[in-house]
Amino acid sequence: TWMVFVSRPTEFTCLSAFPEKNHSSDPMKNTNYFEIRATQPMEHGMVRLALVNNCTLGHNAIHCDNGKPKDARLATRFANLIRSHSNVYPTGGAKVNVAFPSGIIVFDWKPAYMNRLGTPRDIHQKINSATREELLMYALPHQQDQLIPQIGSSNEVLDHGCVPTLQGEVCPVRGGAWLLQEKLLPVSFNAPRPIRKEVLPAVLKSLREDLQYEIPLNYRKGAGDTYFSGKMLAKLARILLIAEEVGYTPKDQIFSDALTRLKEGTEIWLNGSALAPFLYDSDWGGLISCGCDFDEDYNACFNKYPTCPSLSDPGQNFGNAFYNDHHFHYGYHIYAAAVIVKYDHVWGRKFHERVLLLIRDIANPSHEDPFFPTWRHKDWYLGSSWASGIVTQEDKPYPNGRNEESSAEAIAAYEAVALYGLATTQMYSDKKSEADWKAHSTASLVWQMGRLLMTTEVKSAQRYWHVRAPAFGVKRVYPDVYEPKVVGMLWSMLAELQTWFGNEEWKAYGIQVITITPASELRDEPDWVAEMLPLFNASCAVDPTCEEQGWSVIVDSSAAVACHWEYAMKNTLALPDDVFESAGGNGQSRSNSLWWLGTRPCA
Repeated sequence: TWMVFVSRPTEFTCLSAFPEKNHSSDPMKNTNYFEIRATQPMEHGMVRLALVNNCTLGHNAIHCDNGKPKDARLATRFANLIRSHSNVYPTGGAKVNVAFPSGIIVFDWKPAYMNRLGTPRDIHQKINSATREELLMYALPHQQDQLIPQIGSSNEVLDHGCVPTLQGEVCPVRGGAWLLQEKLLPVSFNAPRPIRKEVLPAVLKSLREDLQYEIPLNYRKGAGDTYFSGKMLAKLARILLIAEEVGYTPKDQIFSDALTRLKEGTEIWLNGSALAPFLYDSDWGGLISCGCDFDEDYNACFNKYPTCPSLSDPGQNFGNAFYNDHHFHYGYHIYAAAVIVKYDHVWGRKFHERVLLLIRDIANPSHEDPFFPTWRHKDWYLGSSWASGIVTQEDKPYPNGRNEESSAEAIAAYEAVALYGLATTQMYSDKKSEADWKAHSTASLVWQMGRLLMTTEVKSAQRYWHVRAPAFGVKRVYPDVYEPKVVGMLWSMLAELQTWFGNEEWKAYGIQVITITPASELRDEPDWVAEMLPLFNASCAVDPTCEEQGWSVIVDSSAAVACHWEYAMKNTLALPDDVFESAGGNGQSRSNSLWWLGTRPCA
């Protein structure tokens, strides 16, 4: 049953059904089609429609029971609710405002009255806050938990009219300006506790080898993709941070040499001398990679700028030039830069503006920035990000909408933004000049902005990617028939247990926990890990490719979260070295794995 509301009295005619469409043997398809048509045009008016009863024919299993609405009283109540709010609508001027470090997010729907539509001048006339009529909009589960009333917008979550969606049960909310308060999660370069003494000797031994890690030659030339190059830079950055935790300093030669290699490997992408350089795209406003047709014999590229294969090939560099996965790629580079700045302020000052270009590409907060869009990947309504860019399928948008695979790498990207802000805040802390004062203020905002981005990403990953078994007190989103404990890819209209690079279960589990940094402790709830680990481990154990490609490293890291650190340590020490050079393991190191399992809060 549909309800139709108009801004002024209007005459309609109802046209007859189309009998040729009503011959299916399936009662769900045996639908009466009809058409409602206004007899005269309506200037500067509005028509609003609402589906208030999805049991008109009695065939909808969700809404019907024995051919009738499951709860006629609630159906009537919902129809009355829709009727009472029919006059208020959101306008095209709606926007989201975020504030940091307060962690306040405001969805301002810019509501207006339908019955005040008359001329183009007042089409967006705002509602008088003194009126009792308020906008009615649907809120997602995570929003319902955080809504706060404010003057002029009651932001009341109603207990009727809720409907199931891909993101769980959405419920109506009264209010034209939703205010949500986020408690920002902390960020740190280091673990919140020291490495346990039983693991420390193994970490020290592993570091002596890992501190000599060499980034592959082609990436040192800037020849290749921005994803795996970034992973390897962040890998070396993590090794340096762990070394500092156990007593190394930049004065130690082995530490200093590793830091030099990290600086050289990072700045090649920043100083314009990469064989596959970054380009600025003025059409879409972003940094994109030229791309590299790789020459294995010379660890170089067959092409040379201005010949850029990525501009025409969406398969190059994971579709980087088509804006796929920028936060995944650049997050690793930003992480490496943050670690360098922590130890070398001279380098930091030299490349600060270049690193900010990467941050502005994936997390620009300013509408006044003429070069980059705001929040390229972030969906503030959902709380998480979308990884897909402008790639199409046979020149058409993907039928299931946008998508994101690795919630873990999205979290890590914003953790990197926050850490870079933290490091540069310290770099400019002496405030010797007016320019330093300004740079310090900007750095502080980057720090807090990164925390807000990371916090919302963590909460949405836990709600929409981490799947808990049905149980009392568990805020489950998906139907009980969805038995996996993880979503491999989340689309606008689909949640599925697979990845872009394969449909093996261990890939879907592994990609959601692939990054191992201090923020991973905030991401991986022990209760969820305890549920998903048996499935993750079992799917990996029966497929030799899992270990060969480095994904068993992440299985053991998850085991440590479940407090099986001794088991995880035994497995980690037994892994062959080449595991840490494979597709799944080349962003990992034995030192980082041991650091992780040795710093878990287990008795």
